[in-house]
Amino acid sequence: MVARATPRGARFGLGSARRMMLPLLSRQPRTLRARPITFLNQILAATGARMVISSSWRLEGDCRSQLIEAGVTDRFHSDWATDADGPSRGDEIARWLGVHRANSYVVLDDWPHGLEKHRIQHMRTDFRIGLTAADVGTVIGLLIGAQQRADPGNIAPTFSQ
Repeated sequence: MVARATPRGARFGLGSARRMMLPLLSRQPRTLRARPITFLNQILAATGARMVISSSWRLEGDCRSQLIEAGVTDRFHSDWATDADGPSRGDEIARWLGVHRANSYVVLDDWPHGLEKHRIQHMRTDFRIGLTAADVGTVIGLLIGAQQRADPGNIAPTFSQ
């Protein structure tokens, strides 16, 4: 992509063509909760997803070290942040996806404003709780479903818990 206590706007992907948007970062105070991070790491491990940050944290320098220090698995895409050229975050995400020819992704965010064009791939989280155990299966399903629609001949990855 998660609660205010987890990163907002990050995106990850499956393999080279699959991407997932995931809200990972919080608003003030910028703290990260361990439980949602555990769920995020489960998604990353199960899917091989890569993260890209689209939240305001990307504007404050390299936030990756803060996320890693909080326990987030270091699974950032080499182009780890969207631009901030607007007019909406949804447009910024769409541009990033187009440049990287990503056809499988999920946007995880607690705020749907500006994400209308990503409605089908948007997993809305509760800002008070963050990413939950129930969200993990939904996110994995969205990623796998998007990949299968983009490449029906692709074999879905095997997941282990």
